[in-house]
Amino acid sequence: MARPDLTNEEIEQMGQENPGSAAEYLRLRRSELEDEKQEAREKEDEERFIEQFLAAGGERSAAKAAYRNNRNENALIAAVFAEDASREMVRSHNVRSL
Repeated sequence: MARPDLTNEEIEQMGQENPGSAAEYLRLRRSELEDEKQEAREKEDEERFIEQFLAAGGERSAAKAAYRNNRNENALIAAVFAEDASREMVRSHNVRSL
């Protein structure tokens, strides 16, 4: 669970006691909230996948494994594309350097 929201008084007190601490607290809180949203989206994606898997005749016991396999396959594809883009960027830089 993300850190609680601060009142204006709490922010002011943090700033007086340790300058910059309130900004860091708020940055961490925003990051934690975003992580929670991402986790909720992933959970919804998994639930939707399992529902579709079951509707297509699959078994519940196989649905989670199928979801993980599908996710790993998507991650592999994304990694390959990222590596190809990185390699092309290096080649382009090297050609310009010549």
